[in-house]
Amino acid sequence: ANYFPTNEPQAGDIVLSPTGTGKRGMIGHVGVLMDSSTIASNNSFGVYAGKFTKNYTLETWTKKYAKEQGMPVYYYRHK
Repeated sequence: ANYFPTNEPQAGDIVLSPTGTGKRGMIGHVGVLMDSSTIASNNSFGVYAGKFTKNYTLETWTKKYAKEQGMPVYYYRHK
């Protein structure tokens, strides 16, 4: 594997919040930590739908996925 889990996220890390499993396997939301706190991910709403945008911070991602929706938040780093 080219990625390993980390508990200390930094720029370039993958952020993953799996929501469960579906017919095609694990589903959820994935982002990339662009700097020390900004996350870019696919945007599903409004004028930016279908675009990869800077749309979260570590704080807002954790609030939405972990605190409000009860999903885990994982960070992975490329070796």
